[in-house]
Amino acid sequence: MNKRITGFVILWLIFNIFVWQVKVFAGAGDFDYMIYGFGTNSCGKWVQDRREKNSYGSFSNTAWVLGYISATGYYIELKKTDLAAIEYWLDKYCAAHPLKRIKDATDSLIMELKK
Repeated sequence: MNKRITGFVILWLIFNIFVWQVKVFAGAGDFDYMIYGFGTNSCGKWVQDRREKNSYGSFSNTAWVLGYISATGYYIELKKTDLAAIEYWLDKYCAAHPLKRIKDATDSLIMELKK
């Protein structure tokens, strides 16, 4: 009887480890995560900072966006683009959605770049 219970426990453990691994690797976007840095700023802040072309805020927002897009491009294939196109796209998006976060605007751009 002990061998039977031990075999069952081992089988149960193997099954649960497999299920856990599948959840971790398959559901990578199904969890809450923290956004750090300038991505938490509003699109209104993006627009305001972009009016001051050489401001610290404008530079920092843009650097955050480029890093976020670059990191995403490491995991999924994105269309090639350049800085001018990225800034133009975000300028338009943020002007239309000033209450969204810069991260949300960048996610929308990434969806465009995936097509």
